[in-house]
Amino acid sequence: MRSLTLASLLLLVSNANALDFTALTKQIPQATTLLKAAPAGLLKMGSLGSQFSFLGMDPSMIDKFSHLVLEYLQSGATPGMDKILATAFAQ
Repeated sequence: MRSLTLASLLLLVSNANALDFTALTKQIPQATTLLKAAPAGLLKMGSLGSQFSFLGMDPSMIDKFSHLVLEYLQSGATPGMDKILATAFAQ
């Protein structure tokens, strides 16, 4: 789950505007710590699947875990954050 959260945050770095990204990182515990711990080169990976592969995970796991991140955001995050991340997952 930690790798999915990190990959999701990195995906948003390249796909969300600064205000959306800032609002989302406030909703995810330890988001700043996760981003600081990201391996070099991960930010340059284009797709979430590429990021998963880089982290040694099977990209097919995205579908199995992305709903958990979305459910978490729907359960008390800033309104609309789940839609922003769902859009990023779809790209």
